[in-house]
Amino acid sequence: LVAALDFFLGKIAIVGVESFLLLFLAGRLHSWSTRHHRVLAAMQLLLALAIVSAARYSTAPVLLIVVMAQNAAFYAPRGLTFIFLFSNGVLFLIFWRLWQVNAPLMLTLIHGSFQLFAIMTSWYAVTAQRSRDALAGANAELLATRSLLAESTRDAERLRLARELHDVLG
Repeated sequence: LVAALDFFLGKIAIVGVESFLLLFLAGRLHSWSTRHHRVLAAMQLLLALAIVSAARYSTAPVLLIVVMAQNAAFYAPRGLTFIFLFSNGVLFLIFWRLWQVNAPLMLTLIHGSFQLFAIMTSWYAVTAQRSRDALAGANAELLATRSLLAESTRDAERLRLARELHDVLG
């Protein structure tokens, strides 16, 4: 009976990982709105937790690292903190109650530290991209202002020459 249950849970985990991959690709290959990306990431989070529940003694918690890295691009730090605490609280309960591992807190902290690393890396990448975009916008405004200033200087010089010619002829 235990072998049959493990086989069944293994098949569920495989289908779950395939679904996770499809959701990941859907999020990466299509330019959705932020709201749709958040929905996809929430579905991936729930799916990852379900896979972790079904795939005992596997590396399935690594999927949570992928989810956290994605969420860093779509949530403010406060929302990201809530998602991180929620997912790791559920992960702790899975380790403690469902898997009954000897050190559930240690395992949760290890996986949580990798998730935090992914969050910080993604967060810095997102903020760097936003800074580059803001800098590019400021540079474009500066170039436009410089062009207007050059045009204004040429017009002022033409006006000055026209006045001098008028005064000389007059």
